Amino acid sequence: MRGFPSGAVRPPVRRTNAGGSGCDQRGATMSADGARQGWWSGEAGVRELLGSALPLAVSTSTFALMYFCDRMFLAWYDTLDMAAVMQAGTFSWTASAFFFGLASYAIAFVSQYRGSGRPDRIGAVVWHTAYVALLSLPCFLLIATLADDLFVWFGHAPELIDRQASYIRIMAVGMPGQVLAAGLNAFFVGLDRTRIVMLIDVAASLVNIVLDYLWIFGIPGIAGTEWGLEGAAWATVVAIWFKVVCYLLLMRLQTDRATFAFASSWRFDPDLAWRMIRYGGPNGLQFTLEGSTFAVILLFLGRLEPLAMEATTLAISVNLVAFVPMIGIAMAVTGAVGNQIGRGRADLATRATWSGMAIGTFYSGLFAFAYWFLPEKFLIFHQLDPVEDARLIGWSIFLLKFVAAYCLFDAWQLIFASAIKGAGDTLFTVWTLVATTVIVVVCGAAIEPLFETFDGKLLWWWSCLTGWLMMLCVAFGGRFFQGRWRTMSVVETHAIETPTAGDAIASRPVSRAVEASRRPRRSR
Repeated sequence: MRGFPSGAVRPPVRRTNAGGSGCDQRGATMSADGARQGWWSGEAGVRELLGSALPLAVSTSTFALMYFCDRMFLAWYDTLDMAAVMQAGTFSWTASAFFFGLASYAIAFVSQYRGSGRPDRIGAVVWHTAYVALLSLPCFLLIATLADDLFVWFGHAPELIDRQASYIRIMAVGMPGQVLAAGLNAFFVGLDRTRIVMLIDVAASLVNIVLDYLWIFGIPGIAGTEWGLEGAAWATVVAIWFKVVCYLLLMRLQTDRATFAFASSWRFDPDLAWRMIRYGGPNGLQFTLEGSTFAVILLFLGRLEPLAMEATTLAISVNLVAFVPMIGIAMAVTGAVGNQIGRGRADLATRATWSGMAIGTFYSGLFAFAYWFLPEKFLIFHQLDPVEDARLIGWSIFLLKFVAAYCLFDAWQLIFASAIKGAGDTLFTVWTLVATTVIVVVCGAAIEPLFETFDGKLLWWWSCLTGWLMMLCVAFGGRFFQGRWRTMSVVETHAIETPTAGDAIASRPVSRAVEASRRPRRSR
């Protein structure tokens, strides 16, 4: 956090039950920490959040770049490979989404323990995310075994099924590493050490892109190294495990690692495990439902002619340039909200959310404008033939109009959801996903037969996708304004200090705050 030594924990601020929220003491505490400064430079303002969000946006952008290059190389190699990877990649993500969401929710735990002055509990959180990765292994083995049957059941084209199943079987080797990397990432994000995350992701993406090219097209002068789709999958797996190794090495090199009690907190903690499941489980289910909804829409599109998947793949891969950096901004919002909730400052958590909203609106708005008015510019790098691929180009450009329509709604729902989840309001998000998913999938499947042409069916499913994201924006925004999340917390009650605002913020040294966090707590 700016203004504090790396790894230092801010002294917590008094929680109050008056009116149900610490924000009701706003007038008493704002003067103590300068919170009345402007929206740009004040605490939890745009400038402060940018310090965390920009490295994370760069970090997640490397994934978009990696994904874009992967699909672009496959489009150069074989457009059927590109279409197969779109569906298989979506399914492999959906399969790992629950465990990934459960592990990545450790961001809220780390940030709230940091804000409440309990760094000694952070090591246990990281250990328990590693246990989540171990528990995911049987699931991924089962998915690899059943890969062929899934796509046969959905009636996909025979030329796609073998490619899709092969991709999923290879990715099963990397899925546990993806879950483990999410938990290790949460350690650095929750502590606001986001530059480390950025450097690791940039390095892993470079590894992936280089191996992608060499293993898809073959290493010059070496026969038998042209692996196409399988080469792309193995490049991704290697990059995932490279990232895990980097995280472990850099955690080992942290000068304050003893503060987090890694050596003594490896034992299974039933209370912590229950809270991680209670709050992180719905987050994992949310990830799964989001991925499942998108995967089901793609599976229905896959029943149409291959052109539907090729155009959809191009439009979605272009959209990732705008969407994936928003994930980094949302991660920063989750960490900032969690830290302020841990400190008992729901008012600053609200400010952090609006700071994230301002950043996200500006960024996504630029891309919404470009997708609507300059869509053809985003297809230049795919080297499509204007004559042979004229139909594909035309549909891809048209689908980017849909992307422009939902781009801002997607950004807003992501920020609102990240804010309430940072406080611990994960159950609402999962029930919202259940309701909207049922509506979209049931209505989509029921109405699709009314459209007799390829054009009508394709436009209908893209309309369903757009409407789904708009519904999420309305639901999560409504929950944020309702304000129930302000009184929530994922950490144990005795982890919250209750000093006066003046003592906590104005005069207590950070070293005393950390030392005090290790002393026994008095019950209130």
